[in-house]
Amino acid sequence: EVAGTAAAQPQAAFQINSTPNSSSSSSSSPSIGAASSSSSKRSDRRLKRQAAATVGFNDDPNEQLGKLSYRMLVSYDGTAYSGWQLQARASTIQAQIERALSTVLREGRRCLGVCAAGRTDAGVHARGQVVQFFTNSSSIDPGALPYKLNSLLPHDIRVFWMRQTAPDFNVTVSALRKTYHYSLDTGAVQDPLRSRYSHHPRRTLDLDAVRSGAALLLGRHDFTQFSNNSAERLRRNPVKTLERLDVVVDGPAAVRLEVQGSGFLYKQVRHMTGALMALGEGRIELQDIASRLKVGSSQPPGAGGFWRGYNVAPAKGLQLFEVQYPPGVDDPATLLYPNLPHDEFGRVTAYIPGASSVDED
Repeated sequence: EVAGTAAAQPQAAFQINSTPNSSSSSSSSPSIGAASSSSSKRSDRRLKRQAAATVGFNDDPNEQLGKLSYRMLVSYDGTAYSGWQLQARASTIQAQIERALSTVLREGRRCLGVCAAGRTDAGVHARGQVVQFFTNSSSIDPGALPYKLNSLLPHDIRVFWMRQTAPDFNVTVSALRKTYHYSLDTGAVQDPLRSRYSHHPRRTLDLDAVRSGAALLLGRHDFTQFSNNSAERLRRNPVKTLERLDVVVDGPAAVRLEVQGSGFLYKQVRHMTGALMALGEGRIELQDIASRLKVGSSQPPGAGGFWRGYNVAPAKGLQLFEVQYPPGVDDPATLLYPNLPHDEFGRVTAYIPGASSVDED
């Protein structure tokens, strides 16, 4: 993470120092111009789900997005939650954070516009999740607010620090890369003290074979066959760049897969982990991984209902470890995208090139 500076709050009429356009990575958030909507029926269903999920929230439809942008580093144990995203009749990380922010800042969820760098799935953990929110309050103390939020949050969710950002910062698009860790307990008997955060393979793993498979996955590929992409997700760009996939021995019975890339498809990390475990157990061959990369999006993932030869790795072993951003994201007096149109508060009002959808895993 790039260290931020505590700068003075900008006035309503925004004055800036333009900087060169920074790299972008994955997707849009509430502050960015909306993409075209799908059919009216799908839109109606989405609105109904949102209404059900926000029962009991301060959710005034006339409320506008806040003028000032902040980001905070959040860590959580995802065991008890149905993932990051707000859902009806389910406990989620986003719901807990929105309630705490709304209570402390006395602002509704539409003003706050809470969004995360990665939309982690049910049971997935995070050590380095980055969460963005907006506010109209000009008296926030970034050093004190995390303590107030932590006093309201459950014990398994914690905010470590908070910084004001550039006004056009986008927690997903502005990210350079994300790093996920997947933990494996390779002992003959599963360690009960690690079972909450690691997966125990049924068979002994050939780590040389696992490393050979990892090397094959590195680089830029169409990872459709290593995902749970639905018909809607298949319309998005499935080509991703895997920068690093290290197999780290972290003790006599502990192996960690460290996966780094500019973006990931839905459940991609868990699919790749499952395939590498099957390779290490001798259940699939190296050629099976190569052929799936070659097929790419020419077929839907798991086409025909055939078993892929591996099981998707369980959620509990996965954690979002780190999200990296370029310098300047924590400077409220700088625009990250000076060549794009902005509103009077410095927020982007157009599509940011490179934006797609938020990672889900």
